[in-house]
This record gives sequence, C-alpha cells and structure tokens, in this order.
Amino acid sequence: MITFALRIVNQLVLGKYLKLNIVTAANGVPAFDVAFRAWPIDLDTYFHINNSCYFRTAELSRWRIFPQSNMLSILAKKGAMFLVAEQTIKYMRPIGPFQKYVVRTSMSTTDNKWMNYKHTFKQHPDDVKSDKEPITYAVIDVKAVLKEKTGKTMKPDEFLAICNPLYKDMFTKDDTKAKDI
Repeated sequence: MITFALRIVNQLVLGKYLKLNIVTAANGVPAFDVAFRAWPIDLDTYFHINNSCYFRTAELSRWRIFPQSNMLSILAKKGAMFLVAEQTIKYMRPIGPFQKYVVRTSMSTTDNKWMNYKHTFKQHPDDVKSDKEPITYAVIDVKAVLKEKTGKTMKPDEFLAICNPLYKDMFTKDDTKAKDI
C-alpha cells in the first residue's frame, strides 16, 4: 500500500512538471504514453508482471494526466469521486523483469455518463527494431463514472466543460468505446 501511494505521488509530480507525451494512435484517436519498468516488486513467481499489477499500472497512467487536467482541484471543489465501475483485460504476451514498456491511454465518453479508458501496454520505443511494430502485451478497457458526495452522477460533459482544454480535447465522444490503439 505504501509503495503504491508513493508511486501515485511520483506520477502526480511527474505529471505536474513533465510535458505529457501526447500521440495520435493508429486509428487517429488522441492518446498519451507513460513509460514504466517492470520492477521486482511487480513480478509473480513466474517472473513476469503479476495480473493485479497491470490494473495498478493502468491506474498510475491515469494519475499522470490529473495535474495537467485540473481534475484533482475540480473533484475536490465538487466533492466528487472518480469510480471505476468495470475493467476487462486481454493478455497477449508477458512483461519480464526490468523490462521497459509504455502504457498508451485513450479516452472516450458514452451516453454522457461513462468515461472509458483504453490502456494498451506496448513495447518501449527504445526496444523496437526499426523495421518492426511495437509488441502489444495487454489491453485493459476501463469504464468509469464521476460521483458527487450525494451519490449523484456527474455528467462527463459537465466535467469536461470546466477541465483544462488539453484534457477535454483528448476525450472522444463515442458510442462504441475507444478502438484498439
């Protein structure tokens, strides 16, 4: 728990002081990349990243954008909470010890209620051979909602209207969720 809390603080600090690595995914959807490394604490007995670590790392990549989006101050003012309602993961290849990788995150909204995040775990650009595509290790689809203290759902349109334009522009309105990136 302490290690994860320190990792959150690390992502908030990096998000505050480093420029976000915004990319255009293959399907034209705006996304952002956050680089990570598989540390021994992330590994299971088979010496690859533990299943739960994928979900924690996806959450850390969402924390990275919070400082630049003004999301923390908005949520504090409104007394709102960001709640994950559903997560699904598809594993393709394992990530081994000390291996560098990137989490590419795209965001969309549906039904003016749900905020959808697609986290694609990809091979780090430094490790990709010039004539090859990066390896995809896993894909996580996250369905989240913003709730006020009263239990009322905060609509994404209402939230995005007061967010930093950078964050607002990264959300696509999509009735089919963010596509593979």
